[in-house]
Amino acid sequence: PRATHAKLTVNGEYLGVFVMVEQVDKEFIQDHYTNDDGNLYKSVWPQYDEPEPYLEALKTNEELADVSDMLALDSLLASTSDDTFVGDVDGVLDLEMMASYLAVDRATSNADGIRGFYCYGFGVTECENANYYWYGEPGAETHLIPWDLDYALTEPNDDLGRSMSDNSPEACEPVSFCEYWGQTDC
Repeated sequence: PRATHAKLTVNGEYLGVFVMVEQVDKEFIQDHYTNDDGNLYKSVWPQYDEPEPYLEALKTNEELADVSDMLALDSLLASTSDDTFVGDVDGVLDLEMMASYLAVDRATSNADGIRGFYCYGFGVTECENANYYWYGEPGAETHLIPWDLDYALTEPNDDLGRSMSDNSPEACEPVSFCEYWGQTDC
């Protein structure tokens, strides 16, 4: 999705600089994909084996309410291993795009995307992330669509050189949303 900055003036009063972000919707799908009949999901990770989270995230084809594509993706991801992953998801996920996106996402320290899992409140075990879509293009791969990248480049990425296999306790400690954003009323 395209994004740009804009100076906003309403009735002659300058209100400041804002970010304009292209919406990801049916029109976006029609502009960017060959087949626009697939399901578009907002900010739901393929980790549920029941339909409710996918139905809540569904942004197209709501009247059909068929989320079997995401249920199948979840099942596939749950059954694969590190050794078989690439072969198992070949033709199902756009791995080249995902690898490119993840490299840039990590390098730009995007604090508000698929790698930013927020745990709302203390003691919460369920965390969620935001600002991405999945599009299940019929007869093709499922595509990750990053969205709303205005927090990228806001902080240096001191963690860039850390190994993904770092098992130290501080490497996997979830940070609450309010603590991350410096709020004092956590």
